[in-house]
Amino acid sequence: MAEATIEVDNNIPDDIPLSITIPPLSFDVLVNGCEETDPHIYLATTSSEAIHIEPKAPMKVNATSVVRELPDSFTQKCPNTELSPLDTILGDYIQGKSATIYVRGAQNPHSDTPEFIGQFLKSITVPIPVAGQSFGDIVKEFDIKDVHFGMPDPFADPKSPESNPRMSGTIMALAELPKEANFNIDVNRIRATADVFHKGKKMGVLELKEWQKAQSKRVEATKTEGPMLMVQSRIKDAPLRITDQDVFSDVIEKMLFGKGVKLEVEALVDMEIATVLGGLKMRNIPG
Repeated sequence: MAEATIEVDNNIPDDIPLSITIPPLSFDVLVNGCEETDPHIYLATTSSEAIHIEPKAPMKVNATSVVRELPDSFTQKCPNTELSPLDTILGDYIQGKSATIYVRGAQNPHSDTPEFIGQFLKSITVPIPVAGQSFGDIVKEFDIKDVHFGMPDPFADPKSPESNPRMSGTIMALAELPKEANFNIDVNRIRATADVFHKGKKMGVLELKEWQKAQSKRVEATKTEGPMLMVQSRIKDAPLRITDQDVFSDVIEKMLFGKGVKLEVEALVDMEIATVLGGLKMRNIPG
């Protein structure tokens, strides 16, 4: 359940003896389906309390919305794509793009709403743009620790996966949570595509296309930083597609002679998050 209170300035002059009470209203919240021609998908019903309007007195609007479960049509993949309508909305939002929701008079209006108002509102659907928020810095740290390389098969076909070295290690990601997130968030699985660099030169691409089991732990807020989520996952024998053999040879030479090697990683991370409404997927989070 979500609750919100909105306070709106009232510019009605004092000399206008106007006093109005708007009855409680209910609205259905909907989103786009897979195609623009598909029917809108119902998500929740939002109800407001009675609103009292008087000269120069701020208007307070108290609203409550209940989401009992997310419909399958919202979370299942669309035809010929890997994305669901939920993935599309979240993807646009975390990339700073506007998403659109729709508000329509509820099919089951509030019991205190006059019938003629309820019938009128049910006939109107209003699109509301929701400004996105760039999540470019949501992943504060992305590390791969205890890295081990497995050498490629020297007799393998150059185009086969066996011709690439394998990389094992422990992924550690520290993600920033919204300050308002005072509820449990658990990351069950992650996957990533990561560019691997050595001394600023790209060595290869770590292709972790399959979902990997993950564990997460909430890190509470401090005086200087908001709440964080520490996500950990162990990967084994993930293919590392080498794009620069000279850089790779330099890394292997240093490892063979016992010298430490520092690699830099730039990744796009997908996370599967467990919530009370079911599993949600957040895709292409930069780290």
